[in-house]
Amino acid sequence: MAGERIRGNIYYIDAPAGTGKTHFIMQKVVDVTREELSKKLLCITFTNRATNELRERIQKQIVFNELITIGTIHSFLHEYFKRYFLLPESLELYFEVFKDKVAEEISENNKKTINDKENESIHELKETKIESPTNLTLEIIKNKLNKLEYSETQFSDYLAGRLSHDDLIIFVSNLVIRYPILQKVIGEKFDYIFIDECQDTSSDVLRLFYSVASYKKTNVKLYFCGDKMQEIYDAYDGTFEPEFKNMNLTKRLKKNYRSSEEIVLMLSKLYGRLPMDIMPVKGEIGNIPTIYITSNIEDKIVEFNESNENFLALRVFNRSRFERSNKSEDMRNLFNSYNKLIPYGAKISLIDVLMPIEKDSSPDYLLNILWKTNYIIESFEKKQYSFAIQQIKKYPKIFNVDKLRINYHNDKEELEYILIQVSNKYRAENHNYSISDFFLELEDLKFYKSGLYQDLTEREHDNKNTYVDVLKVPLQEFQNLVRYNRQPDISTQHGVKGEGHEKVLFILEDSERYSPYLYMYDFLEMFVLFDDYFKNNKQKLEDEILFSFYDFQEFKYSFCNAVSKLEKKIGLKISKIKEDDIEKNLADISELINDFIGNPYYIWIYGKRLMRKNKTGINEYLNLQKNERFEVKNIKQMLKYADVNRILTAYKLFYVGCSRAKDELVLIVDKEKIKKYEKEFKNRFRDVGFIVD
Repeated sequence: MAGERIRGNIYYIDAPAGTGKTHFIMQKVVDVTREELSKKLLCITFTNRATNELRERIQKQIVFNELITIGTIHSFLHEYFKRYFLLPESLELYFEVFKDKVAEEISENNKKTINDKENESIHELKETKIESPTNLTLEIIKNKLNKLEYSETQFSDYLAGRLSHDDLIIFVSNLVIRYPILQKVIGEKFDYIFIDECQDTSSDVLRLFYSVASYKKTNVKLYFCGDKMQEIYDAYDGTFEPEFKNMNLTKRLKKNYRSSEEIVLMLSKLYGRLPMDIMPVKGEIGNIPTIYITSNIEDKIVEFNESNENFLALRVFNRSRFERSNKSEDMRNLFNSYNKLIPYGAKISLIDVLMPIEKDSSPDYLLNILWKTNYIIESFEKKQYSFAIQQIKKYPKIFNVDKLRINYHNDKEELEYILIQVSNKYRAENHNYSISDFFLELEDLKFYKSGLYQDLTEREHDNKNTYVDVLKVPLQEFQNLVRYNRQPDISTQHGVKGEGHEKVLFILEDSERYSPYLYMYDFLEMFVLFDDYFKNNKQKLEDEILFSFYDFQEFKYSFCNAVSKLEKKIGLKISKIKEDDIEKNLADISELINDFIGNPYYIWIYGKRLMRKNKTGINEYLNLQKNERFEVKNIKQMLKYADVNRILTAYKLFYVGCSRAKDELVLIVDKEKIKKYEKEFKNRFRDVGFIVD
């Protein structure tokens, strides 16, 4: 991609929080609709909530029409490409792309018994009258499968051809690569395409739309809008960076409409060597950002809240937020049961389950049923009957659609009677009434599909645990969870990142057990001491060493991708390698480390930082080069790219948390964790623009 011409019709807008990226998209859509009649526009958003908000903002300016398409990437890909999911060529490609996954699922399927109710694929195969559904072969599945589907969940069913969120993107990307004419087809359908939150969009998706706008003779104008500092999720791997550099960078958002001048100037300095030249619209208001250093964070929070009002409390996900003395707020049993159910490092994390981005759903099967039920009950109580009925019809595997179907007037009366009973049971203030009780009674009412409760009791997770403990939890705690997720004054750092609040109280914490995984205090030490460390040690590095977000991010992309390639080459995850594996692959390991051993970010994270933690780090590698004895665990540690991710994620979340504040910002810091460099910490953050108490 190096040396490729700048593509004038493809724009990249990388702008910090508060500069009006969503407003830019909204205004561009409005202007094009008014001034360029008949132009077709596509807006891709990150969440359904963002879709609805953008649509509402546009509708306040113009009459929404069929020329404007707004949706998430998954809804667009499914809606646009599902017509191709029936074609033999698509099915052939499916088995190419997911060959290993299909084979793995066939093997797992054949280990199960014909009466295993947890195995939905077996029962579907029985319904299609396939002989011996527990003795499957690839040929049987190929003959059975006549179409692909989007599962609308985090999970794929490879035997049934149902694609998860991630696999939908993977498959469509491969489909477009296989049949490039699809690029032209999309380009002819739309004149303008906007990709919001592009920093959290996978490289496959970015490359798909880039290819559409790069197609010869295309007139489509493509806008990638995002903020590198808000790149929190793992969807983007950095491999699209060369394309970003070849885009039109003339569209810049240089005004911050959210925060005071004091906060904007502080945020600019957080970028390090290349501060952002953002102009605050609000000007000074007299409130300088403040840091409190304390020996007891929880007591300090209580003390602060007693004398201050209307602060948005930002905390990294942790157990304490779910443990409340008031039963109308307590969620400890729900937290504890899911903490045991979901293993550490699982693809779907505890925070994804308990605090989902989409508030009326959950990636967890049981909680998703409760969220759907809650939505139906709320719609019914608000007399929004059509919404309640639509939700029931949409999920026939959960709700008893046959019993709840409305054909005659009497059916409507019976449905209303059932929903009244459901609502009464849901709202009953009985702390001894469990989730299990609720499911059983709604199944007796014929509201839930028969057998749903038994399915819940037998369904296994990856660690072979079941929902037994979750079902014992008081239903009240789920209702508390619903209310908690909807509170405007409480937020987790991975939540809706774009929202601002007049006053923000940000508690700085590590998160080593729960997602988002981050090392906040490793970042703070790095931010405070990085420059002085290299100056004082007179490191002979080619460039001047000044801590910078962009340099750190670039190191992360290159190092993490290099380690991933090494893992693929040797066929093992770094966490699984043993001494023999290191000796066999010593040349490749040495080549990788040599590529980075002169990088200041590598030196800090895998040298100074490891030595501080009583690990040998880079010194261990020098012993390896001298053919001296080495410890496998230390070599693993030097290739553990999760450390880079977690420190950089802390950096980004630190910035994001601070950027949420409009007028007042207060940070609370653990004194014990900065005691070795407290003096330097105070001086550094005073320079950045804080009052440090």
